Amino acid sequence: MVAIKVMVDRALHDWNSRVAFFRSRWLRKYPHVDISMQPEPPAPDIDQKVLIWGLDAAQCDIIIRAEFVEAYFDLFWSNVKVATMHFRSRPPYLAPPLTLGAGLSNQTFVPRGNATDAATISAYGDAAHFVILPLDDPSPLDRMSVFTIIMSALRYVAVRSATAIGADSFQVGPMPGRNVKVEVTGQHRPDLPRTGPRYLEYRYVVEALRAVPEWMLDRDGFEDVFVGIYVRNVLVGVGFVHAKDDDGVASAGLLPLDLPNTQASTSYFCRRCLVLGSSQWLDERD
Repeated sequence: MVAIKVMVDRALHDWNSRVAFFRSRWLRKYPHVDISMQPEPPAPDIDQKVLIWGLDAAQCDIIIRAEFVEAYFDLFWSNVKVATMHFRSRPPYLAPPLTLGAGLSNQTFVPRGNATDAATISAYGDAAHFVILPLDDPSPLDRMSVFTIIMSALRYVAVRSATAIGADSFQVGPMPGRNVKVEVTGQHRPDLPRTGPRYLEYRYVVEALRAVPEWMLDRDGFEDVFVGIYVRNVLVGVGFVHAKDDDGVASAGLLPLDLPNTQASTSYFCRRCLVLGSSQWLDERD
């Protein structure tokens, strides 16, 4: 969840911005993992797009290998090392006082089995909230597949301006070897016109994507879900995180960075570095 939270924070920034050294914020519910990124000297910062791609690639590498241990990742762009990313157990001296929480507030969970089994999660004050419901007869979802597809969906949305209106529907996944996909549809498409505000902005999509795995973790239940996105009590978008259809819907075919102007000659890769003698195991939930 820490990697997802970092991705959420960055997805709300301008796609063309630059990022200096950073360290993930302490999260009350997920306090055990620390993620940091150091630009390669003498550069003081790196492109936002490189950080977002590197974070996605690093988490996928950890999940695919099922090696939840301390790791360094060197990030390369055009065969030049531009940064190093570090995943480790969070040292005690980095934890703030317990009064300094982070993350979404106003979360209400109804015990499983109730006909209104749902979560209502607020973001941006009272401006937006999300309603998350299991689908009828839901299929179980692989936990790690949910994490990887949420990261990929955040990477897709990060290219867009946070306040842009997401009028088009989009789908991310299923990825190779994973059976989970994300679908989001705005409720003001050409075939469903809205004559005035409120609208589905990408920042609300970003927060909804963050809310889903957190809700699943809190319930300890990973299964097909529906997500309703409301702005001032107006339904502006709906989403699903669910298993692929029986006919095997194809992947959205996203570019590695979802860049419309990426040159074919540009190469980028993430190299994992061994940490000799490390005994730092990371909590896979965090």
